Amino acid sequence: MSFIARLACIVLASGAAILSASAQNYVGQWRCEMANQTVTNNAFENWMYSFVLALYGNGSFEAQGQYYAQTNGFNMPFHARGNWQGSQSGVLVRGQEQRQGYNGPFTMALTYYGPGNMAYRMSSGSGNLAMACRQ
Repeated sequence: MSFIARLACIVLASGAAILSASAQNYVGQWRCEMANQTVTNNAFENWMYSFVLALYGNGSFEAQGQYYAQTNGFNMPFHARGNWQGSQSGVLVRGQEQRQGYNGPFTMALTYYGPGNMAYRMSSGSGNLAMACRQ
């Protein structure tokens, strides 16, 4: 299981101090950012996404925007699609991403913080991972 998939399980399983929401609260368009930075500031592992995430009532999603990696030095368009699952504490998004030179998994785990706000942040000995979406 990948790091982000394990992270998703932790986020969705924990409900402490998190507002309750129904799946309907999540449906719609969200403006999101997701970034990773290593402790050593390794240019090959530092990246950022900025995109629009559409969560549909049938449980599918689409994401479209820009991917930036320090090793590229420029923004690269990407598109992802797949399925999402909501719980009282947040959302798990899993699908496939496509961009030039890459076709692979796209995963997000977000905690619900009230109408129009979802986010997740984790710091570890390896670095920082942050995700945030606003409606």
